[in-house]
Amino acid sequence: MKILSTTVSGVKTNKQLEHWIPMCKSWAFNIERYTRLTELGDAPYYYNERANVGLLAGAAWSCGNIALEEFQSIKGTGNNERHGRIDLWICSENGTEEYIEAKYKCMSLKGDYLTHIKSTLDEAVEAANFSRGDGEIDGVGIAFIVFFIKENPISDIIKALDFAIQEVSSNVEHDLLSWCYPERDMKHVYDDGYIVPGILMVAKKCEL
Repeated sequence: MKILSTTVSGVKTNKQLEHWIPMCKSWAFNIERYTRLTELGDAPYYYNERANVGLLAGAAWSCGNIALEEFQSIKGTGNNERHGRIDLWICSENGTEEYIEAKYKCMSLKGDYLTHIKSTLDEAVEAANFSRGDGEIDGVGIAFIVFFIKENPISDIIKALDFAIQEVSSNVEHDLLSWCYPERDMKHVYDDGYIVPGILMVAKKCEL
């Protein structure tokens, strides 16, 4: 079964992060809306980690949660405690809190992306685990993955994205996959001859 076929966005999750489904849908909607209101070549997910954390925070607010970005906190425990910044804190209406640490990576859709995604997600989970300190608040690591590919027909790009998402789903340990590939961005060719069709978010909850 193809994951993308007729839609440019989607989410797959297990019980660990199933409460993120509304937020992921809002996240994808906001990205698509951004692409409708801006010029070609202005993709919000293509800037950096900080921009992508902001997109997720906006989605959290829009579906009834509250969120705070890049705030000072004490991270770690015991002799390893230190002051630092946490990428994102999200709290739901029922009081569930999560510290989120994110990593951002651009990579070729034709390269060894599985190895890079695994290492990027591991790094994010490790950072989230450190940020949660004594463990009173759940931690989640996120890898924001932006693929690039040489100019191709949209049908071929969709096939490549289908395959990549299935490969990540099968080979990378995760709790959530969410993606958004706006039609506009699948058509836009940058000056270097590459297309940056959208973003894949891979998330994993820290072990308790």
